[in-house]
Order: sequence, then C-alpha cells, then structure tokens
Amino acid sequence: MPAVRVAHLSKKYQIYHRRWDKLAEVLGLSRDRHHQEFWALEDVSFEIEPGQSVGVIGPNGSGKSTLLQILGGIMRQTRGDCFVEGKVSALLELGSGFNPEFTGRENVFMNGAILGLSTSEIARRFDAIARFAEIGDFMNQPVKTYSSGMFMRLSFAVAVNVDPDILLVDEALAVGDLVFQHRCMHRMNRLRASGRTIVLVTHDLGAVSKFCTRALLLDCGRLIEDGKPDAGRPRGSCGAGRSGRRHADGASHPEHRPPLRQRRGRAPGRGAARRHADSQVRGLRGRVDDGAGLGPVLGQRRPPHPRLHPPRPAGGGNLGLQHRPRGALPPPAPQRAGRDQRLPDPRPPRRAGELLDLARGRARGPAQARHVRLDRQRAGVHGPDRRARLRNAEARGPGPELRRRFLTMLDLPRRLILAFLTLLITPFVAMLGAMLLFFNFVYRVTRPARRPAPAPEAPRDRRATIVILNWNGRQLLPECLPSVIEAVRCDGRGHEILVVDNGSEDGSVEYVRSAFPEVRLLELADNLGFAEGNNAGVAAASHDIVILLNNDMAVDAGFIAPLVEGFSSRTFAVSSQVFLQDPAARREETGKTSARFRRGMIDYTHVDLAGRSFARRYYPTLWAGGGSSAFDRRKFLQLGGFDPLYSPVYVEDTDLCYRAWRVGWEVLFAPESVVHHKHRASSNRRFKRAELEAIIRRNQLFFLWKNVRDWKFVAAHVFFLPWNCYRLARDHGLTVWRGLGEAAARLGEVEIARFSQGLRGARSDRDVFELFARPGRFFAPDRRARGGAEPPRVLWLTAYLPHVGRHAGAGRMFHLLRRLSGRYRITLLSFLESDDERQFLAELEPLCERVIALRRIPPRRLQLFAYEPFEEFRTAEMERALDLLLEEHDFDLIQLEYSQMACYADPRLGIP
Repeated sequence: MPAVRVAHLSKKYQIYHRRWDKLAEVLGLSRDRHHQEFWALEDVSFEIEPGQSVGVIGPNGSGKSTLLQILGGIMRQTRGDCFVEGKVSALLELGSGFNPEFTGRENVFMNGAILGLSTSEIARRFDAIARFAEIGDFMNQPVKTYSSGMFMRLSFAVAVNVDPDILLVDEALAVGDLVFQHRCMHRMNRLRASGRTIVLVTHDLGAVSKFCTRALLLDCGRLIEDGKPDAGRPRGSCGAGRSGRRHADGASHPEHRPPLRQRRGRAPGRGAARRHADSQVRGLRGRVDDGAGLGPVLGQRRPPHPRLHPPRPAGGGNLGLQHRPRGALPPPAPQRAGRDQRLPDPRPPRRAGELLDLARGRARGPAQARHVRLDRQRAGVHGPDRRARLRNAEARGPGPELRRRFLTMLDLPRRLILAFLTLLITPFVAMLGAMLLFFNFVYRVTRPARRPAPAPEAPRDRRATIVILNWNGRQLLPECLPSVIEAVRCDGRGHEILVVDNGSEDGSVEYVRSAFPEVRLLELADNLGFAEGNNAGVAAASHDIVILLNNDMAVDAGFIAPLVEGFSSRTFAVSSQVFLQDPAARREETGKTSARFRRGMIDYTHVDLAGRSFARRYYPTLWAGGGSSAFDRRKFLQLGGFDPLYSPVYVEDTDLCYRAWRVGWEVLFAPESVVHHKHRASSNRRFKRAELEAIIRRNQLFFLWKNVRDWKFVAAHVFFLPWNCYRLARDHGLTVWRGLGEAAARLGEVEIARFSQGLRGARSDRDVFELFARPGRFFAPDRRARGGAEPPRVLWLTAYLPHVGRHAGAGRMFHLLRRLSGRYRITLLSFLESDDERQFLAELEPLCERVIALRRIPPRRLQLFAYEPFEEFRTAEMERALDLLLEEHDFDLIQLEYSQMACYADPRLGIP
C-alpha cells in the first residue's frame, strides 16, 4: 500500500490582470469571462512507497510548495485524488503553525496538539525537542523575537520528534547554518533508516542526489521527470564541465579553473558547498541532449510533455518509465498507438544543459531566458501567456494580493444584486412553474391513450452504414475519412460510408468526390443543423445499424466490431470511448455518461475513466453521443430520430437516448471501440462562447420540461427554479437567464413535442436515475441467469477487518474466511478502524481474490433522531467502492457481516 498516492491532481487559481476585471465579472456587466485560469498543478500523478525519500525539484513557481500543502492537508485540490496513509508532519514555510505572541514552549505544545499528540506525550518529548533546537533561554520568550534560524530550529525539532510516518519538508533548511543543516540531515537519515517516508522540496540538487532515493521534477505545474538520482557518477567528471561549451561535434570542452577552496580567498562555507553541489550537477549538462533526462539528477526518465519539449527521434535514449497521455488505456493495443503521437514543435531544439537551468529557474543568457519564458507560456493549456503574466504579477509585490482582497470584498454586493434581480423575476418564474405543473397533469391524464413499444427485434445482420455529417469541414475530412476507410477495411464486413453534406460552401463536396470516389455522398441544399442532418442520413442508410460520426473524429482501426457486436433485441445504441486528439487538453468527454437529479435540475456528466480497467465489454450509459456511436436504425426511426427542437446543436442525443431508456430499451458503452475527437471544432467556428452557453442551458431546460414526468421531480424543479436562476447566474453569468428566457418563450413547442411522443414508457424517471446512481443493478438479470462449474464468487462486506489477536468477532471471521477460501472466490471489502490494522492485510491476501480496505471516517450528519449503529458505517467511500465492484464483476452471493453493514443491502441487485 503506497504511503502517498496522487492521481491526476490539479490546482486552479483565477487570475485577474486589470483592476476592474473582477468587478465587471462579478456584477455580470459583461458576458465574457475576464479572469484567466492559472493551473498551479495540472494532472500530476505518482505514488510513493513507505520508506522512500523523495526530492521534489523545479524552478520557482513550478508548483512544489502547492503540492506539499495539498499532501499536508493545508490546501484542497481542484480536481484529482490525493491519498496519504499515516501520521503526517509538515515543515513548510517559515513559522507556519506558530503563534508569534506565544512563547517557544507554548508553541511546542500547540504544534504537538495539532500533530495529534496528547499533552502528556508532548511533555515527555519536550526535553528532546529543547535539546535539538538549542535555543536556550529563548524557549520562554515570544517567538516573534526569534531570528529565522531560531524559528527553523524549533520548527524542525517539533516536526521530527513527533514520530511521523510521513515528513514533508519545504525548503525549510535553507535558513539554518551549516552545522544545523548537518544535524537535520543526520536526523532525517535516521528517520529514513527507520522506514519513515520523507518528501523534500529543495533547490539544492546536490542534496537530492545524496539524500533522496527518488526525484520528481516539476515545471509549470506538470510532472516532467520521475526517477532515481544518479549516484554512480565519477567525481572527476562532475566539476570538469562547469563552464564547458557544447560544440558542433557534440564534445564538451571544459575550461580549467582552480579548486573551490582557492577561489576568492575564502573557506568553503555553506554557499561554497551549495556552489560545489551545483557544479557537480551542471558539469554533466552535455549529456542532457542524448535523451538521458536529467543526467546526474534523474536516472530514469518520463517522456516530456509535448508543450514543453520537442519530440526526440527514435533511439534517442529515453529511459525507464513509460508515459501515457491523459485518458489513454493502459497498456496500448497496436491500433491505439495514435494516441501517443505528439504534435510537431516549431521551436529550435534545446541546447545542452538547458533543462538543468530550467530546473534551477534561470537561464544562461538573454536568448536562453527567452526560451525559458516561451516554455512556461506554452505549458499553459488555457492561453499562451498566462503563466508569464502570473510571474509578472508576483514580481510586482503585494499589489495583486491587495487587489484580490479588495475584489473579494465586492463579492457580497454582487451576490446581493443578483439576489435582488432574482426576486424581480420570481413572479415570472412562478407563472412558468404553474404552467409546467398544469401541462404535466394533462400529460399524466392522457398517458393511457399512448401505445406500448413494439416487441424489440435485433438487427438482421452486423453490417452498418457509417454516416458522417459535414458542414464546411474541408480541412477536417482528410483526417476523418482515411481513418474510417481503414477501419472498414480491417473489419471486412462490407460496411457503407455515407457523407451527409449540410450545405457546405468550402468545397467539401468536390473534395469528397475527387479524393474518395468509394464514399457515398448525400448533398443537402441548406444547413439543417445537427438533428435534421443526421435524421436525413439515417433515413438514407442501407443497413439496420447506423454509426453516426462527426467530421472532426478520427477512429481506431478496430472501432467498428465492438459497436456492431453489442446489439441485441433490447439494444438501442452503443457508444464508443472518446479521447481528445490533443493529449494535453482536459478530457471533457469519455463516452460513458451519467446524470442525477439534484435540487430541481439534472447534473449531466461524463464518467471519469482515468486509471480504470474494464472487466466487461459493455456497460450502461445514459446517452450515446450523436457523433461517436452506433444506433439501431429501426428503433431510431420509431422514436422519430433527433428532435429538431434542440437545433442547432447539443442535447439531441441525450433526449433520444433517454426516451429509449424510458421505452424499455438500453444504451451501452463499449470501451474497446475508440475514437479521437477534436472537441467542438465545428461549433466553435459557428458560435461564440456566450452563445454556446445560452444554447446549452436552453436545451437542458427543454430536455427537462419535455421528458421528466415524475411528480416529485417536477415539483422539485418548480420549487427550486428561482434558486437555480440565482445559482447559475452566480456561477456562469447572466447568459444563463438568456437561455431561460428563450426556453420559456418556446414552452408551447416543448409541450407539443411532449404530447407528440406516441410510445408509452416502461420505465419511470425514478427508475432511470436510480439505475445510474447504482449502475450495478443493470446487470441483475444477467446475474440471475448465470451458471457454470466455476467456484461461486462471494463479495464479503464487513465492518471490521478479519484478523486474529485484537477483536473476538474479527478473529472468528478470519478463521471462517480461511475455511471458505478453498471453495469460494472471495472479494473482501472492509473498513479499517486504525491505520495500524494494515499490517494484517498480508495475511488476508492469499485467502481472497482481492482485498479492499477503507479507513472508516464517519461522515458528519445532522442528528435529528435517535442514534442508529449503521450511521457511522454508511460512508460515500464505501458506497463508491461497492458500486464499482458490482459494475465490474458478477457475484453469486453478498455476505454482510455485522448489522451495521445492513445499510448496503439492495434486493434490486439480484444477488442473494
């Protein structure tokens, strides 16, 4: 079990560059967004095993301190996961956790209490802390009278004497004298020898090479390198290249300099030791260009981020770890190699040693400094100059902080103004809600007049018509069509390719006719929009299965077979797994979708698939994207196709698939089918960002008013509608109200579309949303039909970890588990009462297929009724782990140990 596990960790700040930008934004005076998103950390992932000492290096502003603050629990991440196992002692910025008015003695007791020690434990360790700090009588003086060195002595003495499992140190030793630094390093070596985990942030690369068993290099918030420090370099070659120049022949010609002790006539104090360490690192600058990563700093190498470093030629010497772009499946199949391709970098290649200078945060001259600035600018995915502007803002001193505080004070008036405006429109919203309730009553009364869905039929064969909708996509088709033609050739079933041209004016029709004569072409006189354009393509298709693709999609060679093989008589659509063509961009769509009804609105989401392995071929998904999925043509036409109500773009596919779920059909997700999307390549050319936001909000309201009929859901929507108007305007601007106004103006069209639906629903709204709250229920019918000669598979949920020696019930469970392990395949899902129980996991692993242990932290709940024992054991972490296991695996039996775990029983799973 790793001591530290970080997965796709990101931290975002909002940066304003002009005095009144935030004021204009918070008051909603403009539709545009005035702030820039600065990602101090972006998609950082690594694991640290117990007992490792890890150095974190990088230039100033690279995210090192932010990372340690998140690990120490001082700051919360914007997204991603961070798990730390054990007691953490953090030595961060100077004086953190100290009250300057308290004495040193009082601060020792206060810091010890913060770190989890009792008063008696601190009292027993106080003498050791005082001896290590060596500040004498100042221990009884206020710490505001301390020098920085005394501050650090006391801080470090407290941190290392609380017996931490994990010690976090952030440049804390830089202020101490050389003798104190040696004492600190000696103590940290003792901690490391005793199996403690140490994370050290420093600019001293020599200390990293000597002390750490592993090093991480951060730059512009990204993890660039991850590997072992080089401890095997001959000392004679380290100083030789300090001032050497890289020549055209690749050789490094050092200049001779006197020994360090003979320079400038002074003894090698702390600064000299630092310079000597730097010389050892910089002496190997000539080796960086051969692909060896950081030379003496890192022996293993992760391939660089494409925005920071140009791609290296084959055979360039990349070492160690394999890199996988965000969203890629582990380990790649041959047809998925396209996801690892890098875009060409227009910059000239780096000169030798430049990466080492980047790690130190400086360049060797004006030209190199310019390249470092360009590196930092290009590392941002939200704009080319945001990181450079942030550094300029930091360099200007406390001004940005004062402006931030001032603008934060204005947030309350802005919210009050929005609340007042919301009160003004509340009568209009109330009238709208009354109309929604009335139309819902009429629809419920007339429901028996609708006919049930016809008996489902499977497609007659596995051939498909691939419909590609195109509008002015001349520059996109050369990438899309060849990949589709290659996929058809690899599948070998005689599929049809149909390009539906939606009134293009850029020569797309002529290009398709001349370059791809084997492709069938359907020309539309005008741009009918996404819905009607695809409806025309489906109507003209020749086969029972229709695959709809956007023109900005590139597909893997094997993407067709998982789609067409997923159809049965109940299947309406099968969705592909979607990756973005830009590996550095945030993965906004995955293909596996879900939603939940919350506070009167529907929250739509693409499920995060990062790091997930797939045990099944198909999973339920709420909707199949209209540009990356296969549909049963006959069922598609029975439902009337995509509704033109949502034109020009968005939510048509969600509406159609939701109606299919209501009728009783199913929509599946096939992770083996992979497509690569250039996200919003067409819509961004046609609409501005504010227009797209208004269209999306309008169409989401269309969807809710047209499809949701459950009385509780409709009443909740009406009740919370004023609050949602305020909340959405607060978070997204007044553009949201524009979407509400457009939706209300077309309420008559929405109700006509609602009453035009001729098929009676077999599932209720609540059934659909509960299915995606607990997706394991989808596989209940398959579980009831399971059979076979394999040993039965048991999911064992227990409130206490089975082990011998501490708990009588836990000992009984352990012996029972040992007896049953030979006849059953057991998956154990258990709570841990304390971290020291992890020592028993090694005894359980041979007895089980898998063991999942979660530290039990009772959630905070408002206690309105008498105490129930299950309240402490019903946690969101356990529910997520259980749902994921039930979605991935079929079990023959669920064993719930202790009555506290009865809250996880669900008869709708179909498992006894």
